[in-house]
Amino acid sequence: MDVNIELIKSMLDDEYRNLNDPTIDRCQTYLTIISIKQEYELSEYLYPIYIDAKKWIYCFFEDLKDKNYGYDSFSLEIFKEHLDNFPSPQAFRLYNIMKVLCIQTGYGIDDIDDKLSQLQFNIWKEKGKKWNKYLYLLANNTRWLIASCISFFIITTMCFLPAPFDWMKTLDIRLLEWQGEGVWHSICLYLGSALYYIAHGETDNPIVSPANIGGVVFIIINEFIFWGLIINFVYQKMVNSLSKLGLNFD
Repeated sequence: MDVNIELIKSMLDDEYRNLNDPTIDRCQTYLTIISIKQEYELSEYLYPIYIDAKKWIYCFFEDLKDKNYGYDSFSLEIFKEHLDNFPSPQAFRLYNIMKVLCIQTGYGIDDIDDKLSQLQFNIWKEKGKKWNKYLYLLANNTRWLIASCISFFIITTMCFLPAPFDWMKTLDIRLLEWQGEGVWHSICLYLGSALYYIAHGETDNPIVSPANIGGVVFIIINEFIFWGLIINFVYQKMVNSLSKLGLNFD
């Protein structure tokens, strides 16, 4: 069946005019406008649909101030059907606005945080940022996190091994002073020294010193990966998990 677009535009004109009527439910009117624009692909008619959505969200929370207990509840499902049809960057911004308003009015934000994480991943994926995609997987997938930690530890340990040629030497290594001999002692010594360096970092008496610019780069990358990525994501994972149990870190 053919759709008379001019008739649909006329309907939108009427809805926008209704917004000037103080007796009209503005929140429901904005929802009607958004529904019509999405159904008939008129997202830019009169006003961008993104602006309509922002006003809808603000209007919804404004109306909650005048509602009695039991009628002032908030549910993300009210918005998801329509906001999920927006491009990911716009949806991300709209959910962020909603999160701020929820915090200001005392509503929980766990569902919104989950939605924002999903949208952020979609944005990274749409932009083709594979590195950011890896970081998301690292923070939200235990197997990825364990595998990354093991790989990081193995690579660091390999860097502690003696360089076969002088020109390959980038670090001056001071191994831990463990008594013993044999192959297993050597293996444990290198593994232990690497683990100590990773966990203990640089001190007044470091076990790792750069022998040249390559060593400086190694130490910078090593510290960044460990503290900037692995520890940060483990911390965020713990905070998110404990927050879902009702613990607040604010």
